[in-house]
Amino acid sequence: MESHTRYGPNARNKPGRLCYTARDMREGPRTEFVWVTETSDPFFHWQSVAEVAGSGQPVVVYSKNLVPVSFFQDNPRVALGLTITGWGGTWLEPGVISPETMVAHFNRVAETVGCNRLRLRVDPGIPTAEGLHRARAVLGGIVVPVRTITSLLQFYKGHDKIFERLGIDRSSYKIRSGRAVFPDPELAAWWLRELLLARPDFAGCVSFCGMPYQVAGAEHMGCVDEALLRAIGVTVFKRIAPGRQRPGCRCVIAKRQALHGGCAHGCLYCYAHKENLRHLPP
Repeated sequence: MESHTRYGPNARNKPGRLCYTARDMREGPRTEFVWVTETSDPFFHWQSVAEVAGSGQPVVVYSKNLVPVSFFQDNPRVALGLTITGWGGTWLEPGVISPETMVAHFNRVAETVGCNRLRLRVDPGIPTAEGLHRARAVLGGIVVPVRTITSLLQFYKGHDKIFERLGIDRSSYKIRSGRAVFPDPELAAWWLRELLLARPDFAGCVSFCGMPYQVAGAEHMGCVDEALLRAIGVTVFKRIAPGRQRPGCRCVIAKRQALHGGCAHGCLYCYAHKENLRHLPP
């Protein structure tokens, strides 16, 4: 079998390719990491996802698209996080499928595959009246409560026009962590409270992703939590040492970015594809 290039100072990973080696595939039952697809949407590179899934290694797929349901039936070591912000098809996420279609797809996945390997991602949330209305509409369409990951849009360099057009109050963004500026905890608490007012049955299911503080009433599970790992057959693993991940991250296992390459969604806030900032509509 072909041996793909590892990450490292001399690595030359090809766009759109999952990066693993024959040695990775021979590792014993002690799994030190899990593959994730956070830096591009795997929908546009599905053959690469199929390759690593076929190796038997654990993978967590993140997507904003209509990923094939049968794939997850056939690959029990692959988990899915479907992202539905409510802004699909708008100027903010111009290439993303409408939230109505994505919510229907999510419900099909939940009914067919079950919820143990499935996560809903309302990420990022837009902390405005319109943003809340869109996020609540997403939750309102989900048939069965499921573990849900959310966050509030973070401010990065170049986001001035986006925040202005969205009508986000920048005065509530005062907490700097890494390269981003985060909103005050009170705004995150408001967001959680309003979501749960719309769907009280989601209480205990909602977690914030990567926020540099805890939010009262939220479950701090991380995007990759122990329950998700058990669902894809990962029972023995090395926990991430303190200080080895960004503040607020609650993921319990080391993640390897499995996928690079183009993404046709064109989300203007995407920090993995900063070129989208140049195409902000007037």
